[in-house]
Amino acid sequence: MATIAIVLKTTKKLANDQYAVALRVTHERQSRYFVISTLITNQSLKMRCKPQDWKPAELEDNGLGRFRKTFKAYKECNYLLQDGVGEYVAELFTR
Repeated sequence: MATIAIVLKTTKKLANDQYAVALRVTHERQSRYFVISTLITNQSLKMRCKPQDWKPAELEDNGLGRFRKTFKAYKECNYLLQDGVGEYVAELFTR
């Protein structure tokens, strides 16, 4: 069974000391990362931030990391992570 989480991919630093937000899919102990910016159609929101603007997933979040209130467009980005990515994941597993 696969597990899914939304994480801040800190292995590669982008411009301005920011990192990309990614969807991590783990199956049989092998992880693959899909950058959220490539999965969404609304390109006006940049899905990247600094580590201090990211809140890692906790047990009650069900693997959903999110932007902190210190991030400029945190409401829009968190909404997109919750609803938009959830639809994509559902579509991915129904194929």
